[in-house]
Amino acid sequence: MKIKYKNIVLRDMIPEDLDQEVIWHTRETEWNKWDAPWEKVVLDLRKITLRSLEGLPEDVIRNSFRLCAEDEKHIGKVIRYQINGADYDNNEIIDDKTAIGITIYDPTYWSKGYGTMALIAWIKYLYNNGFQELYTQTWSGNERFLKLAKKVGFEEVLRLKDFRQVNGKNYDALTFKLNNDKFFEMVKNYDDEGTNK
Repeated sequence: MKIKYKNIVLRDMIPEDLDQEVIWHTRETEWNKWDAPWEKVVLDLRKITLRSLEGLPEDVIRNSFRLCAEDEKHIGKVIRYQINGADYDNNEIIDDKTAIGITIYDPTYWSKGYGTMALIAWIKYLYNNGFQELYTQTWSGNERFLKLAKKVGFEEVLRLKDFRQVNGKNYDALTFKLNNDKFFEMVKNYDDEGTNK
């Protein structure tokens, strides 16, 4: 499956992506300073190969896509996953909230609008496949993603003070929920402007 939006393409993983995935997870790891740096990156190529390369039918809703620049160069990925969260109206813990994330591995593509385009395409795909309630999570030190999340319409719903420690400094764990009205208004304006940033 392939989704084109402005200057990006979201597509299924292909065998040619594997070598670059290995490099990003073993040598070129700058991205991991921002994407859950408290977690140790473990790359299980067998799992990646079996899950991502099995050629899913077009009607199967994807858990992830590879993110490519306009020249089809693989630069990252978008994902969806289940989180445990809080019932923000009743302050209770509940299960199975769908969250989304994005990783742009290649730093030459950071802060150039690719993340915005990728999240717009990913959210629209999920929304059109029945996911009308979306969340995202990050930490207070990930300033680029915080700016992106707010730009596309995410609003903070939970903050756990000093929950994460990165390089000896405490940061808040943050959960956001997508405001669908803000998202679709932003997309309309974004599409009308014809801008890529």
